[in-house]
Amino acid sequence: MSEEPGQRRFPVARNLKVEELIEQYDQVIPQVDEQLEASSISDDLPMPLPSPDIEQMLQVGSHGDPLLPDDLTELTLLNLGKLYSFLTNWTNYVQSELTRAQAALSVLARNASVVEAALSIWYREEMGKPASMVSDHIATDSRYVEMDTAVLRAKVYVEKVKTRYEQMKRALNLISREQTRRGEEYGNNAHEDGGPLKVAPSMWKRSGLRKAK
Repeated sequence: MSEEPGQRRFPVARNLKVEELIEQYDQVIPQVDEQLEASSISDDLPMPLPSPDIEQMLQVGSHGDPLLPDDLTELTLLNLGKLYSFLTNWTNYVQSELTRAQAALSVLARNASVVEAALSIWYREEMGKPASMVSDHIATDSRYVEMDTAVLRAKVYVEKVKTRYEQMKRALNLISREQTRRGEEYGNNAHEDGGPLKVAPSMWKRSGLRKAK
């Protein structure tokens, strides 16, 4: 049996009405969430709650994200460790939000693409519009405009969450650098107070290093 023109290219769009296509996508994003959680790609992480001592160190920025203290050098080494642990959990939380936002964007973009294809066929074959005018009709069709606007909102949200994620990674890097500086400073002070460090010969052997002559 021969296929109608365009049937192979747009099988779904040809068999379903535009409204039915839109309805089909209504439950896709919740299903994607379930699949992500089941596959451990992105767990549904709860928002981390700071302990009272951590809360005193932090300020709250946009979207509720924690901001670092103005001067990390004023914190004790213990508090730096606590802060690093909390911000690591918060960074993981933001990353899980980013994964879900990207998945939602993919679904919405696919939805818009299918609706656009269905409308193209509808305007050409049902409404008899010339091919040169089809794109203009689609662009002003409320069904497509709604889908396209949803895609735009999702893109903006993804970019915002990306920015939040990068900011949290930079905050972790700043804390890590301060911890490294403290460790090096402690090592230098210990060396100055105690004179040359004495290392047992067996330690040189275990570490794979040769003792300087």
